[in-house]
Amino acid sequence: MQHDQLSRNAAPPADRRPWWALIGPAVAAIVGLFLITAAYGTEHFSAPGVGSGLVPPMTRDLGMSYHAFSAAVTVAYVVAAVVLLPAGLLLGGRFPTAVVVPAIGAMIVGDLLTAFAQGTGMITVGRVLCGAGAGAAVGATAALVLRLRNGRGVAAAAIAAAGCLVLVVGPFVDQAMAESLSWRWTFLIAEPPLLAALAAGAIAGIMLLLRRRPAQARPYQPPYAPPYRPPYPPQGPPPGA
Repeated sequence: MQHDQLSRNAAPPADRRPWWALIGPAVAAIVGLFLITAAYGTEHFSAPGVGSGLVPPMTRDLGMSYHAFSAAVTVAYVVAAVVLLPAGLLLGGRFPTAVVVPAIGAMIVGDLLTAFAQGTGMITVGRVLCGAGAGAAVGATAALVLRLRNGRGVAAAAIAAAGCLVLVVGPFVDQAMAESLSWRWTFLIAEPPLLAALAAGAIAGIMLLLRRRPAQARPYQPPYAPPYRPPYPPQGPPPGA
């Protein structure tokens, strides 16, 4: 009986994850896809090259050529994401908090460095950090989807749809923010969802840690499994002697 109670109160298997563990990394992964196009407005895709979109104001403010801009802003981000994605995929399912929280932290710092960049070096470091965090978050998201108890198909479809949506809508948002405020705001608007994702990932990590704690026997229950056997031999004559 006691063994059955402990089995019912024990934590779920380590290879299955609850749906709420996916919130933080999924939001970070979607923001990471949005940040791929954060430096390009709608005009860039209709007339790729110099003289369109957000490229002219950014290259002017940062003192960069178009080719240096592409290498620092686009190539650095994508390469860092590709390098870190396998690590997130391999480790994110088993150690979600250890992967997700640092990844989102790197995205927050990298995005702030990019938004307040004053030159090539600063924006390159920012985009590398942001891309590395985004790659790890995408990998961890995929790993956690595979470890969900149920609803894997629905979760995968919802995340994929949201990712495609931000890739399509992102350039329009970037262009509007740059024209109304500044190109720096195209990066700053990513901070609130990243902070929310960081909080969600940290809370999920705490909840997962609490769920893994072994169940304890109640104080009023006997310390030995039935049938109860005392640790000492009975004293005195046997009953009925």
